[in-house]
Parts: sequence; structure tokens; C-alpha cells
Amino acid sequence: MTDTNFTISSGDAKRIMRGDTAALWAEKRGLVAPEDFTWKLPPQVGLATEDLNRRYYEHTRQRQVFHAKSAAIRLMLERHGNPCQHGWSMERQMKEIICIHHKREWQTCHPDGVVEHDGILGVWDAKHTDAISEWNDAERVVRNNHWQAVHNMMVMELPFFEFSVIYGSGNDYRTFRIERNIADEATLLAAESEFFESLKSDVAPAGGQKIDVDVEIGKTGKGNWTKTYLEDDFRALPCANEFANQASDFL
Repeated sequence: MTDTNFTISSGDAKRIMRGDTAALWAEKRGLVAPEDFTWKLPPQVGLATEDLNRRYYEHTRQRQVFHAKSAAIRLMLERHGNPCQHGWSMERQMKEIICIHHKREWQTCHPDGVVEHDGILGVWDAKHTDAISEWNDAERVVRNNHWQAVHNMMVMELPFFEFSVIYGSGNDYRTFRIERNIADEATLLAAESEFFESLKSDVAPAGGQKIDVDVEIGKTGKGNWTKTYLEDDFRALPCANEFANQASDFL
């Protein structure tokens, strides 16, 4: 298997697509230490709530999740004839599955689990994020993690990715599903391939450009994709003075 410093994970995919290629290259080449998340609360809370998230999903959706730390996930992948390679990773706190693209061994992912819908297998992912508010719409978590989903579906060659999302202190819970999109996959593969080639050389990549995408989301529950702001709304915003100062530029 390829050296983990020369592989690209779903977390790496997110950084590549937001233009953070130079810093990521330096980390993987061993020139700088990667960020230590041991005592960073947001990622640790996400890890701590993952099991609760899975059990709540199974209870409310009446559907089993074959999670990353169980042998059943490998059996499900094999039962569905999934071509990705898989083994156990000991990099994290507990042994969990690592999936490797069946042709491009430098593409890897650590899925939270897989779930079966109408006989079709897809990726399942647990998220914990801020409470839904005027500044944090429900679907923001999906948009922020879109390239992670594209990467996982590409590596595992599965047709959909389902987000299971706990908001705030548990004041809301929703699920979202996105389908595999070949156009997005091609965009991501091109960016990842270019970055991988730079990893094998001594030449750091130039800082990339953030690539956004409009995500078509299958969602349950309520959620406003956009909000129309009127002049009175802007006057009440914390940044109202800044808008006023830049008014001529906007015009």
C-alpha cells in the first residue's frame, strides 16, 4: 500500500478544493507538522457523538448502518461486489476500515459507515454542527463537506452519500442525500491528480483556487436554501456599517 503521506483522503480533498494545496503539500512532504486535533473541541465532539448519531439514525429511519469499526461493513461491501480494496487502519483511536480505490491506490477514505436503501449500498456519514440559525442554514454542512462526499463515492464506487446531521446541542436532526455526479467527480479527480503529481516532485504547487459547486440535495424536514434580504434587514446586521462604507463599490 502507498505511504500514507503520499495518499489523498477525503479531508485532503476538501483542502485541495478550497485552495489549501501549498500548506497540504508541505505537511505531506514532512516540512511542517500537521495540525493537532487532539484537544480541538469541534472534531472531538464530532467523534464523541458519532455512535449516538448512528444509533439515532437507525432508530428514526429504521435502517441499519454498517459502521467503520465493525466487520459487517466489509461483508456488506463484498456482498455488493464492491471493487474498492479495504483493510483495517490503526491510525486513529480505534481500529476502523480504510478503503482504497481499486486502481488508484493513492486515493483512500475512512467512511463512517455504509447504509443500504432498496438494495443499493451508499456511504453514510455522521456530522455534528452548529445550531440552525439565520446565519447557519441547515444545508450549509452539506455544502461545506461536498467534496468529501464526492471523494468517498469515487473511492468506494458507491452511488450516493447520506449525511446524518445533529445540530447544536441536539435541538434539531436531519438527513440529506446527494447522488454520485460524474462531472463533479471529474473536476475533483483532475485536481487530486495534479496535486498527487506535485507530491512526487520537489516543487510545491502554487496556491490553488477555491472551487464551489451547487449541490443538488435530497433532504428531509424543513430548510431554507436561500434567504432574501431587504434593506431593513441589512440595517440590522452586525456588519451594517461596513455595507454602508462599501456602498459605492456595490453600486
